Amino acid sequence: MKKIFKNPLFSGSLIFLIGTMVANFGNYLYHLLMGRMLGPKDYGALTSLISLAYLLSVISTTFLTTVVKFVTKYKVKNQFSKILSLFLGLIKIFGLVGIFLVIAFFVLKEKIASFLNLQDSLPVLILAFWMSLSLLSFINDGILRGFLKFGFLSFNSVFATILKLILAVFLVKIGFGVRGSLGAIFLGSLLPYFLSFYPLRFLGKYKNGEKNEWREFFGFSGPVMVATLSLTSLYSSDVILVKHFFPSFEAGLYSAISVLGKIVFFASGVVPAVMFPLVSERFENGGKYRHFLNQSFLIVGGVSFLITIIYFLFPSLMIKILYGSSYLKASGYLGIFAIFISLFSLSNLLVNFFLSVGKTQVAGICLFAAFLQIILIFLFHRSLLEVIKISLVVTVLLFLSLMIFLKKNEKG
Repeated sequence: MKKIFKNPLFSGSLIFLIGTMVANFGNYLYHLLMGRMLGPKDYGALTSLISLAYLLSVISTTFLTTVVKFVTKYKVKNQFSKILSLFLGLIKIFGLVGIFLVIAFFVLKEKIASFLNLQDSLPVLILAFWMSLSLLSFINDGILRGFLKFGFLSFNSVFATILKLILAVFLVKIGFGVRGSLGAIFLGSLLPYFLSFYPLRFLGKYKNGEKNEWREFFGFSGPVMVATLSLTSLYSSDVILVKHFFPSFEAGLYSAISVLGKIVFFASGVVPAVMFPLVSERFENGGKYRHFLNQSFLIVGGVSFLITIIYFLFPSLMIKILYGSSYLKASGYLGIFAIFISLFSLSNLLVNFFLSVGKTQVAGICLFAAFLQIILIFLFHRSLLEVIKISLVVTVLLFLSLMIFLKKNEKG
């Protein structure tokens, strides 16, 4: 037991898992409350906007991964001044990108609302402010992950979730509807963002003057962005396309399936997040790191299998308890959707492993899978089940391709 708890993957995952599970419980409570308070039609609108946010969050997720990679590299070499320079430089760059994003969404808000069949375009603008904040938050988050500050990260994510829940219930209760539920996410992220500067105060003792390796930084970010966008697309594009092609009620049902199915992904999603800096640091040091992948694979596979079995055995019960009887028509899709997300979770783990050791070629495999899913859903969408089967087949192909890629690199 002592050996297990001393394992950095296990201890880091456990701390991050506890915080993330509490935060994810709060996030799902948010969805469950909003699903009941808004009803299928407005809830479908909300989840389509959140799915769009997932796609746009590719920018922040990409550079978070890159920041972790470079922070672990600089930390190993004791180049803390470079970490400070990277920190300040990224704030300037992505502060400007955030301003541009808000302006772009303000200009295009009517067209975006029309594509998603939304009668109100203001939530689209609220979405832009939330995403602009995310473009700054990833910088602090990435540095904290690089220094393995999983305790603080867990606390901050729980705090943000509690704020979001309180604000969402209050704003929807007083009549702000989708505007209030989405605005609560933005407002609930502000204070936790400012709090994240506190554990980074140690950087103040170093001098800012180091030349940033922007060419290498953005060179690594390119394929990471492709991989991240592709993976995000695999669990977001289906929701957006269903909202576009199907009636509002059916889109609301699919949103409920999607949110419940993603419990599989988010329950085990902390493992790749902890694994990445550990593998990256060992890789930079020339140490052994493959065992981290094997351990992570067992954890993610075990969690995914357990939740999927529960969904197959008690689909109606899960939906009725969490969403209510108005969503029961979706119960027949829950098990197969969980298989899709389970394979996606394992694929996501493999992609993170490859990126942590610089194997950026994997981005091409992810991109092909993402395009294949979108094209097939555009061509075949006679029913919700058909959409889910397309996602499942594409994810099976992705997972097998990644396993082949892993075997080839082992031989090399």
